Amino acid sequence: MARPSRRPGNLPAETTSFVGRRRELTELRQKLTQARLISLVGPGGVGKTRLAIRAARDLNRAFRDGGWLVELADIRDQTLVTSAVMSALDLRDQAGAKPLDLLLNYLKDKELLIALDNCEHLLEAAAQLVSHILRAAPGVRVIATSREPLAVTGEFVVPVPPLQLPNADEPLAQVRQSEAIILFAERAAAASGRFELEASNREAVVDICRRLDGLPLAIELAAVRMRVLAVDQIRDRLNDRFSLLIGGGHAALPRHQTLRTTIDWSYDLLSDPERILFRRLCVFAGRFTLEAAQYVCAFDDETAEPALDRLGSLVEKSLVIKEDTTGVATYRLHETMREYAVLKLRDAGEVDLVGDRFIEYYRSTYLVALPDARYRLPEWLESLDRDIDNVRAALGHCLTDRDAIRGLDLATAVGWYWITRATTEGVRWLDAMLELGPGNPEAQFWAYFLRGFLAVLKADPISGPPALARAVATGRKLADPKFVSQALSMSANAANLAGDREAALRYLVDAEVVTEEIDDYPARISVLQARVLHGFFGGDIDAVAKAATEGERLSREMGDAYSHEMMLLNLGGPALMMGEFDRAKSRNHPDAGRRKPPPNPRAAARTG
Repeated sequence: MARPSRRPGNLPAETTSFVGRRRELTELRQKLTQARLISLVGPGGVGKTRLAIRAARDLNRAFRDGGWLVELADIRDQTLVTSAVMSALDLRDQAGAKPLDLLLNYLKDKELLIALDNCEHLLEAAAQLVSHILRAAPGVRVIATSREPLAVTGEFVVPVPPLQLPNADEPLAQVRQSEAIILFAERAAAASGRFELEASNREAVVDICRRLDGLPLAIELAAVRMRVLAVDQIRDRLNDRFSLLIGGGHAALPRHQTLRTTIDWSYDLLSDPERILFRRLCVFAGRFTLEAAQYVCAFDDETAEPALDRLGSLVEKSLVIKEDTTGVATYRLHETMREYAVLKLRDAGEVDLVGDRFIEYYRSTYLVALPDARYRLPEWLESLDRDIDNVRAALGHCLTDRDAIRGLDLATAVGWYWITRATTEGVRWLDAMLELGPGNPEAQFWAYFLRGFLAVLKADPISGPPALARAVATGRKLADPKFVSQALSMSANAANLAGDREAALRYLVDAEVVTEEIDDYPARISVLQARVLHGFFGGDIDAVAKAATEGERLSREMGDAYSHEMMLLNLGGPALMMGEFDRAKSRNHPDAGRRKPPPNPRAAARTG
């Protein structure tokens, strides 16, 4: 079921000073009193995201349910826009309803502000979703950022221009008040340790900011070079680069060309190993860790030195962004930087090479983590929440390459994410991978099993039984009773949902027979869950209570947080049916299933 977060929002703290934009902020506040959708429109690198976040933070207190940032830059699939909003709001797609219906039902009585960032590559899906939200949730306001308007009824467009530039003849005190000059000076001081705009450097700084058209991203790229260059050197080198493009004349370049040229200049100043690492980093669709960058990008003689030094240098040069995500250092490329790096990776002929390493990293990482995932589910989910955009990108590459083996490995290795976070998305990925052809035998089993499991979670009586029948057959072909047992137990659940009590009992009895012969916790807990569900459908309260009591004890001892919560919910059911409301409340209290069970003995033994 959808579970709203208790946080009053997720707006990130600003890591650098916010410069200027008073006029735009004032206009935003005024427009939001008249309209419920404001679109900040401007070219890449002009500062739309920073403006949206600052406006949302300023307005946060006016919204009872807070301000929420939804980042779309890392999403490549139009169908995942709704999932991105749900994830940002900390909602779970774990019910039979469609994700859109879950989202709209949650938002209908909320008073909150959504900052929908980087819509341009998902324009149609973003526009449709915003239209649905505005119709269904009168208390919701949306600030969207895009390179073009959403074209939604009621949309107010606020153009985001470059930063204010000084006139050539303004006195020094007035020049110091220019937004572009303030940004350059602050970032230059941060890079070099000390920098002030003075009469001696005024002309060079003004020339730089005017040459860069007041584009914040371009100014930051230039200012960070104050660490190794004097301001006159930066001005002269930029002028040389721009003069080549306009033949030595004084005509202005289009703003997108100004930014591209500035990035070219920054790129050319890198060492060869830094250039190689930078262009390879574009393969990441979202945030990535140092370990991921080391494996995916630093694999040959030219990049053999530790990636930390190279990555740190790219961060210092404002080509890579460093963020702390749940206590872990992560990195990402600004969307404009990623677009540029993609071109460089193609020019180098490394798209397939780096793409293969990218897929293999996430495939091997989550296959290795899978055996203990259910016993360390909170930590495992925290890791996958960071990686999910890259996992999606890797799955997408597998589909494009028709790589069923690695695609099924990865889709099943992250199965707990589909179960606990995104059942609808999991169904789509599993169906797509199964259509490609057979994978590794075990992955094939888990694909069928997970497909049936997700159907049960979505209360889908049509697609579940056939998938689980294939899982049973595959488990028997593998001669693995652990697989057979779990598939039979889940088949009993699916049969009960389909109203076939006779088949459900047959599957349950078969599962019990198989499980008696093996010592396997997942098989035992699956049988107990199947007994609970069979008891519920048959109105046998005693059977439900008995199986749930045993299941609660067993899952608690094993440190299986997911099953432990399910068993607590199961115990609350009989109490409700018998009118014991206080006992039911204690079992179904929101914190009941979150009490940390004892650690899994297997995991503790390995790490102790």
